[in-house]
Amino acid sequence: MPEYLAIHWDHHLAALQGNTARGSVRVTARYAGDWPADITPEQMPHKAGEWLKAELGKAGADAKQVILVLPRSAVLLKRAELPNAPDDELPDIVRFQAATASSAPLERQLLDFIPFPAIAESPTRSVIMATVFKDRVEAIRAVLAAAGRELTSVVVAPAAVAEWIAHLEQARGDDPAGTSLVVLYKDHRLNVGVLRDRRVVLAQSADFPEDDPPPTPQRLWAEVGRMLVPLEAHGGSGRINRAWCVGVSDEAMAVLSDRLECDVRTADLYAGGPISFPAGTTEDPVQFVSAAGALLGASGRTVEGIDFLDPRKPPVKRDLRKQRMAAAAACVAFVLGLGWWMLSARQADLDAQIENLRKEDVALTADNKAREPIVISANQLGEWHQRKVDWLEEYRKIQKLLPGTDSLYLTDLRAMPSTGDAVARFRATGYAKSRAQVSQFGERLAEAKYRNFPPDFRVSQRDPEYPTWFELYIDVLLPTPPPKSPAGKKT
Repeated sequence: MPEYLAIHWDHHLAALQGNTARGSVRVTARYAGDWPADITPEQMPHKAGEWLKAELGKAGADAKQVILVLPRSAVLLKRAELPNAPDDELPDIVRFQAATASSAPLERQLLDFIPFPAIAESPTRSVIMATVFKDRVEAIRAVLAAAGRELTSVVVAPAAVAEWIAHLEQARGDDPAGTSLVVLYKDHRLNVGVLRDRRVVLAQSADFPEDDPPPTPQRLWAEVGRMLVPLEAHGGSGRINRAWCVGVSDEAMAVLSDRLECDVRTADLYAGGPISFPAGTTEDPVQFVSAAGALLGASGRTVEGIDFLDPRKPPVKRDLRKQRMAAAAACVAFVLGLGWWMLSARQADLDAQIENLRKEDVALTADNKAREPIVISANQLGEWHQRKVDWLEEYRKIQKLLPGTDSLYLTDLRAMPSTGDAVARFRATGYAKSRAQVSQFGERLAEAKYRNFPPDFRVSQRDPEYPTWFELYIDVLLPTPPPKSPAGKKT
């Protein structure tokens, strides 16, 4: 069985070494510790590597192949809507979109993505793009090299934790189409992830001040609820079917159960299942969760993951031109030779040559037809980019039209590309004291030449002073051209 060392790389290091088999891991060594105050790994890779080598040696971790787990805070995760293209065309489209949207050159970044299933009747398709600066990964690679280790994979903590949770749900027989919430609290940091259809659809993190006491259950819920606000925009009903808690107190779990109205479970790394630890292991299991999930991923993924060293790539296309040229030359030689020696079969040979050319024409036509979607997708992306919407200016205009927080307030104002006579679309969600105040806001938008649609309303218990939750779509329209003067009329 292959043996790997998975390291969660942060100010606190947590590493597990284990033998991986299909769907299971047997842990053979573990290490947890903080970097010394006099060592900065990125600036002192050799010194940091020597220290890490000694620490891992004391722990008995001697595996050479390393899986690096980056925390959520070190990676940029961004959801993107792309043209509905086949899987083999997505890598090129995602790379084009990332290069367009990123403020830093794509050559300085590592890129991978998680695709969502295509919906036949939808013109768009969702992906989660993940990027990290190459310099950061190369600095860590230098430290590992100084420690005598080889970097073989770079994954992100939310996907690694999701891998572990997916194995637990698979053992329980849970429906993978359901929505699972994962709440992990460790060392003043709260991580929240949402898993659906064996994919991470949302991953957020928040840090609490280290000088403060641990957050109360109510404060923990408030932070979880805030990070779940964008979930409805990510498809599905927005309802949580089950919740997994790691490092969360019983009181906080009770609050989550009351607010979410779903099955709330404790996920314990030491409770058996797909990962087995040596007898007598007593260290805090929460710190090893992402490293354990990374080892499970190496044994065979059950969820769509991220690996910056082995990202999704378009399939290698075979160049058949030489084979076609050789086949055509052979056909011509055969026809000429046969026609020279057997004049009586000349007509039959010419007919065969015509049929071969017809088939080649059919094949080339089919090949061109198969490539049409990527051309259409590129044209659509180009059209969206050429519209050159000043998003910040439109944000400011819409904010000026708000009636004030004594009537309503927004919790989310999300911009998205649009088509047709609308150059852009905004999705506004928030809370109001009454539906009439939302309608008045819609009238002000219409007077300002924004097209808006009847809002969706829902009674909310979140804020008693603002009991009405609303969702409103706002279109920025193409400028109307000035009317033309009648022919022959003097102005």
